[in-house]
Amino acid sequence: MKKYFKIYSLLLKNAFSRDAHYRADTIMHWATHVIWLGMLYILVDVLFRHTNVVAGWDKASVFFLMNIFILSQQIFLFFFRDNLWQIPNTITDGRLDQYLVTPANTIFLLVSKQISLRATGRILTQMILLIWLVVHYNLIPSIMSGIILFFLVILGIIVQLAHGMILNTLSFWFLRIDNIHEAWFWFAQAGKYPLTVLPKTLWVATYTILPIAYQNFIPVGVGLGKLDLSFIGVSLLYTIGLSLLAIQFWHLGLRRYASASS
Repeated sequence: MKKYFKIYSLLLKNAFSRDAHYRADTIMHWATHVIWLGMLYILVDVLFRHTNVVAGWDKASVFFLMNIFILSQQIFLFFFRDNLWQIPNTITDGRLDQYLVTPANTIFLLVSKQISLRATGRILTQMILLIWLVVHYNLIPSIMSGIILFFLVILGIIVQLAHGMILNTLSFWFLRIDNIHEAWFWFAQAGKYPLTVLPKTLWVATYTILPIAYQNFIPVGVGLGKLDLSFIGVSLLYTIGLSLLAIQFWHLGLRRYASASS
């Protein structure tokens, strides 16, 4: 474990060094995020001018749900997303060799090699907004609810990582999977809103083969008392099961890998 902490500290230093050369780009990403966030707020505000509740969720709860979604996405971007999206090219170009021969876990190196510090400003923005929402609307009923919410958000990020690994492992069978990335990105955007508005078949799919419900809908639903506490156990079991499946699927894919040196 000490070895992996040392590796990660070096990766973090490299990230600071890299992003220091692109400060203007980081600021522009943050400014664009603030504008986009403002447009989302206007959209939700307009919707609730004509109704007080949508699928059992009031305006304050939807704002909170939306912010948890964006925060979890930015944390995921900070740690993992860019690394996951690079895996297909690493496999098809034969650059996977350099990871397979290292004395560290291959999956760890692949998903953590690059830290996206440009997401830091957006994470801080979302945290400030969340604190304001909780205080202004008195959303979280107790400290325990807040702890449960935090725990489930972490599980949701792990689910997203495991699901991303499964999708990218398909690169061992298919040369290009760019369309899968695009399709999943846009489908996952539905997670910003209460999933109970979806048709029943699609709603069930978000708990099983397309697990966007675990990223923020279940955490917020349980945290705000809109979902039963049994979803904590469901989320934990699903996270463990999907993570084990992702690891096994990766090892299965490795059997098809043709080394660049072979």
